[in-house]
Amino acid sequence: NNIPIWWKYGFAISIVFAVTYLYTYHVAYSKPLQQEELRIDMQAAAARHALYLENAANNIDENNVKLLGADDIAAGKALFIKPGACATCHGENGSGIVNGVAGIGPNLT
Repeated sequence: NNIPIWWKYGFAISIVFAVTYLYTYHVAYSKPLQQEELRIDMQAAAARHALYLENAANNIDENNVKLLGADDIAAGKALFIKPGACATCHGENGSGIVNGVAGIGPNLT
């Protein structure tokens, strides 16, 4: 039985692709391999993160924070201790102690 012509062309194209890939990445080193590309991207991300932290370091201070009243604080406490919310892991007072045992959430106080 003869093989379909499209299969023969696909096979030939895959061989050409393999040779081109091998030459580009492993002989000429004109493009980085996966690990090198990851290292480059991680360095770029670290630089962007450092720049962000440098610019965002003083965004919040005592002059631009809105002080909350007693009603807002009570509403926040109600959200915190609601079943299935923050207090489940951090304890009702944020200490990380849930029912006398260390919870899975860290101490927030």
